[in-house]
Amino acid sequence: GSTATAYARAVFEVLGADAVTVSPYLGLDAVAPFLAYSGKAVFVLCYTSNPSAAAIQEFGPAGRPLFEHVLQEAATWGGPDQIAFVVGATRPEALRQVRRLLGNGGNWILAPGIGAQGGDLAAALQAGLTAGGSGLIVPVSRSVIYADDPRAAARELRDSINRQRQAVRAAATPSTFPSASSASLILALHDAGCIQFGEFTLASGVQSPVYLDLRRMAGDPGLLRQAAAAYTRLLQPLQFDRLAAVPYAALTIGTAVALAAEKPLVYPRKEAKGHGTGQIVEGPFVRGETVAVIEDLVTSGGSVLRAIETLRSAGLTVKDVVVLIDREQGGPENLAEAGYRLHAAMTMTLVVETLTTAGRLSSEQSAALKTYLTQSKE
Repeated sequence: GSTATAYARAVFEVLGADAVTVSPYLGLDAVAPFLAYSGKAVFVLCYTSNPSAAAIQEFGPAGRPLFEHVLQEAATWGGPDQIAFVVGATRPEALRQVRRLLGNGGNWILAPGIGAQGGDLAAALQAGLTAGGSGLIVPVSRSVIYADDPRAAARELRDSINRQRQAVRAAATPSTFPSASSASLILALHDAGCIQFGEFTLASGVQSPVYLDLRRMAGDPGLLRQAAAAYTRLLQPLQFDRLAAVPYAALTIGTAVALAAEKPLVYPRKEAKGHGTGQIVEGPFVRGETVAVIEDLVTSGGSVLRAIETLRSAGLTVKDVVVLIDREQGGPENLAEAGYRLHAAMTMTLVVETLTTAGRLSSEQSAALKTYLTQSKE
């Protein structure tokens, strides 16, 4: 009440500031006096950049962490020209989710944490910019003021930001912009060694210039949680009773998704047990129930179809298959021909384009990979 009013007067009238950062903890009562000033903005703390922030700001039921509740509540306190948010650049997955909840537009986001705190500029910009390449304020201090040439460091930072903005604007077509919000997940997968480039022989015997080892996510709880959130968003509109993870690669992923989506999990065995109950599907279920199949990726769809055959033989119904990455090598078509719908968080083409935009792949590597993908579809 009166204390907040005095603070607002001091900030906007005495100091002449244009905006102020506030804590949402006291609710609208403590923020309303700041909103009474026309032409001024309030930056609401949403997900801060410090290492221990997750313990508080991700608290809450699965799929509804505290920072999302803060965002959706504070967004009702005023228009996009009044209400902005603070989301750390060290948390690109949170930045991406905040921008998605804001409808990929609207409110400004202040994203501290680039430079000394370890935030990745490319990941933050890909996750937090609007479709128009705007809406994000990136404060950088120590990396500039402690540089040998602060002026040159500031210019380099500015130019890097503008290159990323141009890339986001170029990608922001109605068909591709929602997928571009997966950029931070793609960069994190690459950092973790889940996406590797070179010369590899796939299980099918086919030679490939790219190898996807999504089992490595098991060693990174934050990355696993980020991937589980991507699966959960794909699952939201689907109708099913249980999840069914394809062994072995998707077992860890399926468990993470089951926890995030609060759905029961079963999995088909690759071979029937030779002892005990002789189950071919592990986990409780009722014949006639529908399961959504969870797989790490799809190439031709062969392993998924074999798993589905096992599930169906146990009396379960399958309509949908959900994967993190579609390698675009016939999987969707083969599954559709068998009567199943594939839902992928990203395609291999999007992975290549995102890594190229982020400077992780050269233009020559990108061209070679796109040629490989095109030939794989033929």
